[in-house]
Amino acid sequence: MTDEPHTPHPAHRQNLTPLLNPRAIAVKEVTRATETLSLPECYALLRGGTLAAYQAMLASEDAREGPHAFAEKRAPVWKGK
Repeated sequence: MTDEPHTPHPAHRQNLTPLLNPRAIAVKEVTRATETLSLPECYALLRGGTLAAYQAMLASEDAREGPHAFAEKRAPVWKGK
């Protein structure tokens, strides 16, 4: 790990993420909030609970489905919720 600022993927800088997809909104929110921060600052921000779309994504049904499917050794059933 370094303390150098994180550089977002070019697609995120060009605003190419679909606006109606909650995960895309969370990615966009995180990218914008962290693009000038060092890696430790990024982690602190993500753990701080201040990014609403990111927190909503973490609390979604799909976020719970992934680890459950992995633990049960089955393919996840994504619902987009």
